[in-house]
Amino acid sequence: TDKTMYAVGEPIEVTWDDGPANRWDWIGVYEAEAANPAKDDYLLWIGRMSPDKGAHRAAAAAREAGVRLLIAGPVQPGQEEFFTEEVEPLLGDGVEYVGEADATRKRELYLHARALLMPIRWPEPFGLVMAESLACGTPVIAFPEGSAPELVRDGETGFLVTGDNLLFSGDVVMNESFLAATAVTSARAWMAAF
Repeated sequence: TDKTMYAVGEPIEVTWDDGPANRWDWIGVYEAEAANPAKDDYLLWIGRMSPDKGAHRAAAAAREAGVRLLIAGPVQPGQEEFFTEEVEPLLGDGVEYVGEADATRKRELYLHARALLMPIRWPEPFGLVMAESLACGTPVIAFPEGSAPELVRDGETGFLVTGDNLLFSGDVVMNESFLAATAVTSARAWMAAF
């Protein structure tokens, strides 16, 4: 039978018989029929600790909504002050910083998250974390900035939220019906067609 495959990986250089080429070093390949991991009780934010990426907005929204949030990503040189002043004070009460995630950990976080929060407030040209999340069957909740409207099908593979709070906007309801198999299947199918 014809099976669609999905994967999240990191590019590496390999040498083929006819010379060097880029390919993906797959850290996980999943058949659509078999890739329905149980979703855990957390939302996910993943990225660099930069104000434009919005870890502080994700943390504030999760705390206000009373939902668990895992924050993953490096605190790179020059980002320490932002992390210390804007993100760290929001940790606790269900908001946890898990540090930088390697490729395997990233895959696990995406696979088991109920949704990815993408609170960017700048014209992000692509948004790789959104594509990775959708490929793992995890819906994306984002502000309609940059490429988010191109990657997220509002109400189908996630939500595009207007206003200031990702989780308290009119149509966004963090409930089992949206975050169940329908959204997971839609997210994967959308990324396969993208």
